[in-house]
Amino acid sequence: MSIHGGTFSLSRYRVLGRRRSLNFSDLGANFKNRQLKPFRMHSSAKELVFGWDFPHEIYEEVDRPKVWDIADCRFDEGIWLKVRIEKRAVPKQLLSLMFQQKLQQETQRRQGKAPGRNWRKSHLDALKEELLQQSLPSISFFEAYWRDGRDEISLFTGNKTHHGMFLDLFQESFGKPLGLSLVPYRAPLMGFNKAEWHADLIDENQILSEIDRLLPAEEEMAYH
Repeated sequence: MSIHGGTFSLSRYRVLGRRRSLNFSDLGANFKNRQLKPFRMHSSAKELVFGWDFPHEIYEEVDRPKVWDIADCRFDEGIWLKVRIEKRAVPKQLLSLMFQQKLQQETQRRQGKAPGRNWRKSHLDALKEELLQQSLPSISFFEAYWRDGRDEISLFTGNKTHHGMFLDLFQESFGKPLGLSLVPYRAPLMGFNKAEWHADLIDENQILSEIDRLLPAEEEMAYH
């Protein structure tokens, strides 16, 4: 028997604003806007790309379909969401070396007259874009499980950057079009019962009064 060691990060969010049961038509209307296509080399010239990816670990016996949607993310009693991150970078030394070569060639073409600032900026940006598209990206993933019937999301990462990416994706795909918002579970918010979460506790003062009620007397804080 082997012994496994390591760490595990989990954050939880409460989904607020749902007024009715959400179907796949509702959830998928804007989901496709941030779906990533199957990975291909030289497919992007951006330093950072992130979006929804096909949750293939769930479907180990199923090849990734060419076309998929939010319905393919259904797992058990919720929705499994997977985010793919692609990071590309060009070494500064390489960019400088190649730009100096281009600059020298252009200066020779102009019979010794160096090009101006506008030429330098536009050609430097173009060269960086070209090199980014040819660079080998680093790929990483993180995942979340949305129990839509319970209005809860478990985010399997403790990375703050990942949290920001997930909030951005959720807001664009579900938040704005469906009027939903996310509130992180943090003590003492974890003490709220289901009725309190669904009692339109959107007003900040009312939420803070509930927090004060849950805190021990010696830990009460001044929020204003």
